[in-house]
Amino acid sequence: MNGIDYIPIMIGAFALGEVFSQITSGDNNEFEMSKASNLGTFKLKEFLVHKWAVLRSAAIGSVLGLLPGTGGSIASFVSYGVASKASKNADQFGKGAEEGVVAPETSNNAAAGGSMIPTLILGIPGSPTTAIILAALVLQGLQPGPQLLSDQPTLLYAVCFAMLTASALTLVTGRFGVKAFSSLLRLSYGILATFIIMLSLLGAFAVDNNTMNIWIMLLFGVVGYFMKKYNFSVAALILGLVLGPMMEESLRRQLLITNGDYLTFITSPISAITLLIALVALLLPLFSKKKGS
Repeated sequence: MNGIDYIPIMIGAFALGEVFSQITSGDNNEFEMSKASNLGTFKLKEFLVHKWAVLRSAAIGSVLGLLPGTGGSIASFVSYGVASKASKNADQFGKGAEEGVVAPETSNNAAAGGSMIPTLILGIPGSPTTAIILAALVLQGLQPGPQLLSDQPTLLYAVCFAMLTASALTLVTGRFGVKAFSSLLRLSYGILATFIIMLSLLGAFAVDNNTMNIWIMLLFGVVGYFMKKYNFSVAALILGLVLGPMMEESLRRQLLITNGDYLTFITSPISAITLLIALVALLLPLFSKKKGS
């Protein structure tokens, strides 16, 4: 009755699905081991090669971060999809393409800052993380909202400074820690797979200490494996699970406001333009593919 939490599904479809795919394909991890020694030698000029992907993903993350309840996960999936469509090497996505890493991580970081705006200004959490921050502010006797700007300007500056500091620390620790992290790729995949499965079981159970989440994770691990095998998008599945309840709630709210009038989705300029943009984004790849063939 309460629905299924998307976290066990995400763990199963992504982590376990990938493990099952690697095991059944018989890969011996030679590619990862050969590349592991090259990690940590990343230079700024190599990053600038993907400057347009960075700017595009930063814009997507900032905009989606502003939307209440979305967060970095949705921004990452959307940016990855946009990057794969815009890239000239789309066939390399899922096989180690640098853009496939740059785009979602940039968008995820951008969404973190954007999600603080509806949290502090409107009192509406922009992500699960900001929901915790919102609860902490309320416990301290602060009321997030428009008045927070005038009543607690020092607090807002402190939050901005803390996020700026966190970004700098992320850059430093990531830059110097990548060599240590890459050493994990030197392990045989049998050892890595064991740890992935173990951590997946712990993560699924830790959501609400419910063993049912473990069975859900295992089920969607199999689903994720077959989706990968037959070239279906696992990210699309997770997006549907995350956005589905939000879309349903918004639809019901709008119909209650308009007494069940569905035409308001077309007659309202904002919703009509949004639907038109979504339709163009849906049909454009089909026409591009047809034109290319």
